[in-house]
Parts: sequence; structure tokens; C-alpha cells
Amino acid sequence: MPRFYVFLKNKLTVLLFLFSLLTLIGTSRLTRLKLHVHGLINHGLHQRYLFGSLDHWSHGADFVCTILHKHLLSLKEIIPPEKWPHTLFIQVDNCWKENKNTTVFRYLGLLVKFGWFKNIFLHFLPTGHTHEDIDQMFSTWNIHYWRAGLSSHLSVPSFIEWAYPDLNTRPQFQMVQKCYNFKDWLKNFGTSMKGHSEFRAFKFILEKLQLNSNVSMFYKTSSLRDEWKGISAENNGILLFTSFPDIDKNPPLTPLKELETEVIQSFMKHTSITDNLDTESLEFYLTLQTNSKFYLAEQTPEHLFSFGPFYTIDEEIIPTSEHWNKIITTDEIEQHFLRHNVMPSDVDSYAVVNIALNNSPFYIGHIIQILEKSVMVHPVVQRGQIDINGKWMELLTINTEVSKDKILEKDVKFNKDWILTKRWRSKLKKQFNLL
Repeated sequence: MPRFYVFLKNKLTVLLFLFSLLTLIGTSRLTRLKLHVHGLINHGLHQRYLFGSLDHWSHGADFVCTILHKHLLSLKEIIPPEKWPHTLFIQVDNCWKENKNTTVFRYLGLLVKFGWFKNIFLHFLPTGHTHEDIDQMFSTWNIHYWRAGLSSHLSVPSFIEWAYPDLNTRPQFQMVQKCYNFKDWLKNFGTSMKGHSEFRAFKFILEKLQLNSNVSMFYKTSSLRDEWKGISAENNGILLFTSFPDIDKNPPLTPLKELETEVIQSFMKHTSITDNLDTESLEFYLTLQTNSKFYLAEQTPEHLFSFGPFYTIDEEIIPTSEHWNKIITTDEIEQHFLRHNVMPSDVDSYAVVNIALNNSPFYIGHIIQILEKSVMVHPVVQRGQIDINGKWMELLTINTEVSKDKILEKDVKFNKDWILTKRWRSKLKKQFNLL
């Protein structure tokens, strides 16, 4: 089993309490509860799923990641590690809110980092093309829904049995019990990303750095093109993380929103509706009037993430400052130092140090020694107020130890009068928003 092929389809929204094309007498103007349905097809295993939910959460990136992770967790319970596939292919709708965003990218990056897959390919296909299987699954739902309607999510299994008579194409239905807040969980660990909305294919792989590993993302404008692009002329991938969350701790749950109970109460006043409800649905709505969350699970799995069969142990993790690189706006700088940091060959060069000194948001250090997790430098500073066009001086009698993650730029150049070269003055002004 070398790979999974997973198709995800964004929500189809249907109205409950709609019993047929003929609206029940006296109920045509009533607001109805909405059942949101997301579809998933795993072509590698010939599995089809429909995931239902009411309006307890928004149905953006967190919800999409929750559904995909729910599916992958269920597979890990039945597929032994030696048969687990090394590649995951995902096809989704081309919409930024649900699918094409940093939350989904970082979630997929975690699956690579922690060894669930060696490679993940994410494809956004053109509107109206190559969506036949999953669109057909939704089309069948729509055709039969407008013939019979649905009274509640409890009637969906029998509805599916009727609407999809062929067992080979009949989906399984599940109500989603919880939604994880992946966005807030991952936002402090990710690199800055922008300008990715025009691309339609992304690849995620593990990249070995100096002492640790990171996840590289490549992209291309179309799934049909051959060449993958990265961050630079060397075609390095875009590194997704500055550090990684502790996977022994689960992401937080998205807070549940109460349903509009007055909508339920208004329907329950109409005997033309209640008389058409089966006993199970009637009991469900009676309870929902007083507690709209009663049917949702409160407990979460002990470990949502775990190490997969392809996880590789890093030699050593370089600690990352909580405020690492927050004032730098150039993506290439962040990417370069995640990938290269400082090396023994950088001894005797000058580097930008991300530590405020006197009236400056940074200083320049003359690297004199490379240690295990830090570097020793002679500070290079200015007297009084910083003047980016003025002279600098090296404090030869002072040795300062600087954590490697505080080094933002290397190979800083001065002219013979210890004035920064024009290129470096311009670069530092831009990076630190200096006048």
C-alpha cells in the first residue's frame, strides 16, 4: 500500500424539517435548522464518507483538518505500520477559507514532520474539472433529498441506504462530535507565508538541516506542470516551521456555539411537523430545546498525534526564542537562517544580532567562536543614538555569548572607515523599519 488518494469536498448545506417538495401546511416561512455535510473519498481504500454537523462551529480550515485527521486516525487503528503508505495525495476545492491557507499547510507539515507520511501532495483542481466521483456523490444526495427531505441527522442512514442502492458507491455517514482549533495551536510555530493563493499544487517533504529537520513546501501553478518551485534560485523548499508543538499535548477544542433553540421551539409547536417525526427524532429535538450540545462528545483522545512509521529522530533540537524573528519582514531571511543558521566557516565574519542594545533594536557581532548552541562575538556598536549611516566600532575587550537563533544575517560588510556598505545600510533600514 504505497499511497493514499483522498478527495475532500466542502460542505453541502441542507435544511432539516423538509419532508418533501410539498412544504407542510403552515411551515413555509419558518426558519429551518441546517445540516452541513462534507464529503471524503479515499480512492486508495475504496472508502466513501459523509460527515455531518450542525452550526456549532464555523466550517473553515479547523473543521477540514479535523475531518481529515479523524479519517487518518481511524485508518491507523486498522492498518499496521509496515503496511502504512508513504505518500498521501489530497484533492480539494480551490477555496482559501477552507483549504488553501496556512492552517492546512501547517497541519499537513506536522504529518510529514512526525512521520505519518514521507510525501504529501495537495492539489486544487480547476472548477468543473476532474471532480466526477465526489461531485457525483453529492449530486445523488441532492436529487434524493429534494424528493424526500430529512427530518433530522438520525434519519440520514436510512436516507443514504435508499439514495445509494449500490453498495460499492454507498458512503458511510458520521456526525462530527468535536472540532479542533488547529489554527491557534500552530500559529506560533509557523513561518510567515503569503502570495500562495494563485498556485494549485503543493508538495510537502522533510528536509534535513544542520542539527534538526523541518518541512519544506514546494508549489506550482498547475498539477499538470512538471517543475516544482521553492523559495530561492537554488530551489530550496519553503520551510514551514520555526519550531514544533509538543504532540504529547492535543490542540485545544474549538468552543461550541449554542444552537438557536427558538428555531427548534417554533417548529415543535406545529403538529404538522411533530406528527411526521419518528420517535427517535422527536426525542432528539425535545432534548435539543433545553440543551443543544447534549449529543456531542466531551472527551478527546488521549493523544491526537503520535509518531508515525516514517519518523526520524533529530540529532539535536536547536532551541528557538519565543520572539524569534518577529521584526523581520523579509521571508527569505527567515527561511535562510532556518535552513543554514551559523556554521564553523562563519568564524571571523560579521553578523546581525537580534538583541536590542542601547538605543538600537539590534547590533552587529564579530563572530570569534562557534559553540554547540551559541556563538561568541565581539559586539560592534555605535556611540549614543543609532545612525545607520555613521561609523561603527568593535569592542575587542568584550566577549558576548549569543544563542544561534539570535543571528539574523551573516557576512555584513564595512568599508575601510567602518561604515556599512550602501547595500547593507539599505538592507538594515528596510529590515528594521529605520528612517
